[in-house]
Amino acid sequence: MCHNKRILNNRMSLENRREAVRSGALGAYIIPGDPERSLLVKNVESHHHSSAMPVVGTRLTADEVQILSKWIREGASWPTGAAGTLTIGL
Repeated sequence: MCHNKRILNNRMSLENRREAVRSGALGAYIIPGDPERSLLVKNVESHHHSSAMPVVGTRLTADEVQILSKWIREGASWPTGAAGTLTIGL
């Protein structure tokens, strides 16, 4: 996972819910209840190289983007404690 504090220090992190919904210079990556304003959705839908995610590799399908948008629209539920912290590649 690229979006963590170790790899992208002082940038957007998806390590836990607190970090994912934190607002930065461009806004919040996830805005529970509002996928249209969430940068995560905007970036996975983007066709512009500078903001498209992932930059390399397989992009999300339209169905996967819809699932992501639905999850955010429904409040972006996230497990608490250790279960809600991603440690892949850290």
